[in-house]
Amino acid sequence: MSTESRLLSSMFSSQHPNIKHETLLPIRK
Repeated sequence: MSTESRLLSSMFSSQHPNIKHETLLPIRK
């Protein structure tokens, strides 16, 4: 789960660095 979360976070960060936090919160939950 940690690896998937990190990968998703990285991908989202690259695509949407603005809503990085907003995406990280729900994904981590």
